[in-house]
Amino acid sequence: SSFDRLFAQFYYPVLFPRPDVLDVASRIRDNHIGTGILSNMITPLARFCRGEDYFDGFYPVIVSSEVGHMKPEEEIYTTALQRAGIPKEQAATALFVDNNSEYLAAAASVGFQTVLYDNRKDPIATLENRLRDAGVLT
Repeated sequence: SSFDRLFAQFYYPVLFPRPDVLDVASRIRDNHIGTGILSNMITPLARFCRGEDYFDGFYPVIVSSEVGHMKPEEEIYTTALQRAGIPKEQAATALFVDNNSEYLAAAASVGFQTVLYDNRKDPIATLENRLRDAGVLT
């Protein structure tokens, strides 16, 4: 659509995945641990990201505008568990990384392990250290 083309023109120069964060995700997958995305994202942005293959390697990809729930609603976290094939009573086997403490608290209330990381200000070493502490990165 013309909206999608305009949207892509506006976002393409400023929206791109960070290679260092993608490398960390790939290293986690090398340990036979799945990585997913849980985002409060609008549909046009999700379409753009899919078109640019930004979600490649991640499963599940849960987009709030597509599932009808958003962080910090409990339903979005339970949807993520369900799509990842993790029973809710085993939620502690899942790790949720976010830069928002409210979203982390909501995920923890469902049973997730959580890691605070703000990619806008924290160096990648902070994420790596916290993921090592959580046992998902060697």
